[in-house]
Amino acid sequence: MVPRVSLKRNRPAASTGSSEKSTKKSRIDSAEAALDYRARRAIESCRMVTSWAAALSPQTPDVKEALGTACQWILFLGRYRECADEAKRVMRLRMPQIEGPCWQANEDLQEFVKAWKQADSANAPTPSQFADFRSWGPQQERDPILCLRPPSAIGLPVRVLYEGFRQCRLNVRDRYFKIQPKARQAAERLCNRMGEPFSTKAERAEAVDVALQPLWSKESWNSEPSDGRSLGIGMLREIKLEAGGSSKSAYMELCLRYRLYVETLQRKEWGWFDQGSYVNAGCPMFLLAILGIRTPSPLSLAYPLTHNLPGTTLTIYGAFFDGETYTVESLGAGLEMLRDYTGERQTALAKALTALHKAQRKIWDSVMNPDKSATNQYNPRTPRLYQTCTLYESKTQTALRFKHPLPGNSSQPTFLAEMTTPSSQILVVVKLPRAYGENVHHHLHRCGFAPELLAFSEQPEIPTVYVMEYLPPPWTTLFSLIQDKPSLFVRCYQKIYVKLKEVIKCLTDKGFVHGDFRSNNIMINTATLEDEEQDPQIKLVDFDWSGEAGKVIYPGVRTEEVQWPGEDGDWIGADHDNILFESWWHSELEASSRLVQRGSLAYPT
Repeated sequence: MVPRVSLKRNRPAASTGSSEKSTKKSRIDSAEAALDYRARRAIESCRMVTSWAAALSPQTPDVKEALGTACQWILFLGRYRECADEAKRVMRLRMPQIEGPCWQANEDLQEFVKAWKQADSANAPTPSQFADFRSWGPQQERDPILCLRPPSAIGLPVRVLYEGFRQCRLNVRDRYFKIQPKARQAAERLCNRMGEPFSTKAERAEAVDVALQPLWSKESWNSEPSDGRSLGIGMLREIKLEAGGSSKSAYMELCLRYRLYVETLQRKEWGWFDQGSYVNAGCPMFLLAILGIRTPSPLSLAYPLTHNLPGTTLTIYGAFFDGETYTVESLGAGLEMLRDYTGERQTALAKALTALHKAQRKIWDSVMNPDKSATNQYNPRTPRLYQTCTLYESKTQTALRFKHPLPGNSSQPTFLAEMTTPSSQILVVVKLPRAYGENVHHHLHRCGFAPELLAFSEQPEIPTVYVMEYLPPPWTTLFSLIQDKPSLFVRCYQKIYVKLKEVIKCLTDKGFVHGDFRSNNIMINTATLEDEEQDPQIKLVDFDWSGEAGKVIYPGVRTEEVQWPGEDGDWIGADHDNILFESWWHSELEASSRLVQRGSLAYPT
């Protein structure tokens, strides 16, 4: 019997009544019993495949594939409750359609996958329960929505995933953007009513419905994904009173409502619009969180500083599904829905409502009148707005297609991509940084110490991306060389040290700093190390902090384990690259030398 352990999502942290708790427990028990049964059936079918395949001689490629697939499934099914992280990968595996027991095994595996999803759904919290940090905290550790809560749940900026989010933000920031009269009406109504002390969520919701009627009908706001029609395609909202001390988050509730909507969209055919086209487009949606104030209690009036009551605000978020991950992010600061005599708050709110209405109508029109010839040409976890880039050398534009993200810093990601040149398509690396030292990168490339910076792509309201030469193996980072081949590093350390000192001199002669001169940002061609007569080839990467010495600053937070020069958030000095280099070089060399002397890692021949 497989151990009974919770699946990916936690059971709710709290329940709303004994009857509801009993019903949910019964549903969970039934789903998990069905899952246990399907797991046993699938294991039996996979064992039949292994016995059948082992008896065949010789084995064809299809038979070998069936044997390997069956073995992977057996390993997973024997401990599937303890290895939920592997589920997504294993559940993609299918037996080849050949004679023998493979057909039955595929059917049993598909039934197990269905039972898994049903049990997962039964264990999942409702959006209201998920809004409590005691529920979303553990859940986000296991199966996160990329919404920056916790901070490790970080995805790409939603503005680089969907043009409507970028355009909405651009319109809000455009001082000449024309505000609709109906948006002015809605903004005035909201500011006139939202400052009132509503005692219940329903009262505030009714006031919001009336205020927004010039732009949206009341039916647009039902947040239950029953048939998709009531949601108002492209928009979803949540209203909370959120008195001080509440553990419920309207934002997290909205995040899960969006996820459930997309899952329902994929699972259930409503029939009144092209759901497949909407999913391929990423299910873009605007999420609106309206936070109000509960009627003040005598205690809060007597001690206002000890009972912090939140203001009445509207915050607009963008939500996107790329086929694998759900990403949610704020599109701007919260808008205070209170009157003021200058009209600034009403005007800001009206502009945001106009931009939102315009963007939401575009989503609606694209869903109701889809382009039948359009295909999803984008890969998961990659940007969608940088389809072309401008070459530095010729100043002409060329096509750019992202393949997949590369390992590294998720807050400033890099990608492997294909760039079209006049003669062919070449592999390139694309960086999406907050800031970038273009001049430093170009200078070091001219000195032979950096990959060529080929192109860039920029648009208003989204970060500029930088396209550079791809360094395939035998290029590797110095960090990887030290970890994987310490003997080679120790044998060649003098040549590497001299070359790195040349790089630092090349920077300081021009008054430049790299800012992050560590081994993980130094690429080295290992083939040049094998030849004792040849100087090592070295190139620096990651110019996010680079610039003129004394004119660029460190980020406010840096890795604590590193002995950094200067303070976090302070100016980067001209000698800081050399100080940082010397701080880690000698300790790495000593550690590698000890490993080699003990003979625990021999130089690979």
